[in-house]
Amino acid sequence: MRCIRFLAFAGFVFIAFSFPARPQDNPDGAPQNAAQPTQRSSLLLPAGTNVSLALTRPLWMRSAKPGDDVYAMTAFPVSADNQIAIPAGTYVAGIIDELTKPGHFSNHAEVHIRFTKLVFANGYTILLDTAPPAISNLRVQVSYNSDILLDNGAPMEMLLGTALPLDAARAAEAGRISKPPELTQFRTASRCVPTPGTPGSAPTVIPGTPGTSGTPPTVISNGPGVPPTVIPGTSGTPGTAPTVIPGSSGTAGVACPAPPVVIQQVPSARTADHVKSFTISVPVYLAGTPLTSGTYRVAWSGPGPEAPVDVTRNGKLVVHTHAHIATLGERAESDHVESSAGPNGTLALKTVRFAGDTLQISFAE
Repeated sequence: MRCIRFLAFAGFVFIAFSFPARPQDNPDGAPQNAAQPTQRSSLLLPAGTNVSLALTRPLWMRSAKPGDDVYAMTAFPVSADNQIAIPAGTYVAGIIDELTKPGHFSNHAEVHIRFTKLVFANGYTILLDTAPPAISNLRVQVSYNSDILLDNGAPMEMLLGTALPLDAARAAEAGRISKPPELTQFRTASRCVPTPGTPGSAPTVIPGTPGTSGTPPTVISNGPGVPPTVIPGTSGTPGTAPTVIPGSSGTAGVACPAPPVVIQQVPSARTADHVKSFTISVPVYLAGTPLTSGTYRVAWSGPGPEAPVDVTRNGKLVVHTHAHIATLGERAESDHVESSAGPNGTLALKTVRFAGDTLQISFAE
């Protein structure tokens, strides 16, 4: 609809036309006032998330001790809800909680790390001391004679004990400027320099002198009836043996110990919030792993209801899986283990209750 206005100036009449405003189109053909897609304001990393890290400062064999700081960097991005939650190249700080060094008769070390801080490339910082716990338990193959316990670039995994909330916008901003670590930036921190051996020298031989054979006696005949005249010969002289001057023996080289190698992520029941024991009388399967009859320990952190759990036996990890933790109304009078029939007639561990406790753990089939 258009409007017509008549304007008069000094005897002249002007006619002005006005038209209603039209919405201007953007380059994509959609009106500017069209609804824009909303971006998620927060992200939630679930419990049990593993974050791949690379160590950025070495741990020295002689000086490393509980309470020391640990510095690492995320080696691979972590996503949630189809968005980058923790970009590769995010800095991670932690503290050594427990440390067992190798001995003269053992070439293994165990390091328990509690992570305390995440620092994104844009300065976005998350303090894990007040957030759900994040840990790493490492088993390292390393010689007692090595000068480093863990070298630059050593791989490890940070395990989230419970869910971790993140600011989606700040994480996305960090993802645009983060630079993932490169393998070439991690150079060994070892100060060990191998010493080559020496071949030594061969013995020196000085030849001896040969001996002389001497001369036979001379016999002169004096005719019939007269004894011959004998002129004695000369006796030979012995030679001299060669003189041998011994050479020098070589020296053995000094080799550097093999570099430390992270061979396993292991649980640490001493740092878990909950540690319980249960006994099974018949073989069962748990998360595809066979469990023979015997006593096991299950450890987890956080209140649940979902949590990653470590099942160990005699201090060794048997299976790492996820479980549902529930608090029931009544305490169990005794330990109770329930199994369900699996394929091929096998049994799968389903639930575990503990004597005198209201907790019940349920495993996914």
